[in-house]
Amino acid sequence: MASLDTSAVAELTYHEYQQRQLREVTEDQLRYRAGQLRKADHFAYVGGQWHHLPYEGYAVVSMVDTNPGNDDVSPRLRAMQGQIATGFDRPDAFFPLPADSFHQTVANTLSAERYHAHVVAAGLTNEYPALVSGAFAQLPQATEATPIRMRLVGVSLFSSAVGILGTFDEERDFDRILRFREQFYADEPLRALTVRRTRPFIGHITLAYFGSLLSEAEKKRLISTCATINDALNREPLFFTVSTTELRSYQHLAHFETRPGYPVYSFIKS
Repeated sequence: MASLDTSAVAELTYHEYQQRQLREVTEDQLRYRAGQLRKADHFAYVGGQWHHLPYEGYAVVSMVDTNPGNDDVSPRLRAMQGQIATGFDRPDAFFPLPADSFHQTVANTLSAERYHAHVVAAGLTNEYPALVSGAFAQLPQATEATPIRMRLVGVSLFSSAVGILGTFDEERDFDRILRFREQFYADEPLRALTVRRTRPFIGHITLAYFGSLLSEAEKKRLISTCATINDALNREPLFFTVSTTELRSYQHLAHFETRPGYPVYSFIKS
């Protein structure tokens, strides 16, 4: 596939991607990632309750609950959150995200300091969604008759969070997402605002953040619980069906908002 994005960050090949995702959910890799965990920057436990710290921006996302065919996904993800939470005896350690925030990021745009520098300070706050709409309008219409199907293969640890990773049984489904990203990031008005592909696509749904540094005992329980969940997923597969992706805004990372005029792209031909 020819690349339309001239940024320095390359996408993974399908083979590299599949290997990477499956490696990240092994117990050895969970143990390695647990040794690198840090406290999350986006949420704080103060005065006996969780507070959402400001983190503004926009992203192109596929929400779990607004894509058809995912009725069993959120309940099973919530059950995983509950399993993991039992490994912590203190409320400040683990912040499970609300189910209505579950999503796959298809393309990052601008957030935090870059959003304020290139959109707010430039006086483009009201115009920015329309610029993204313009990029969507330039995308070719979908040619596939079926939705993208992502196999959720296991929970993995990120720098300050835990999420579930996805692979693709069909390489063409992986390519459909990469084509969208290539064409989206090639849009010149967005590139003028420094919208770039800053990391390769990684299929994942974030489940929770860690609100404090974990003890060695907590890390050990976390690794064991994640490995148990991953074994269960091998026996009872879970799939996330993606029909559309859309622009959403956020003031913090626990809520992704849609508004009239925000563009939606369908991966299924009309």
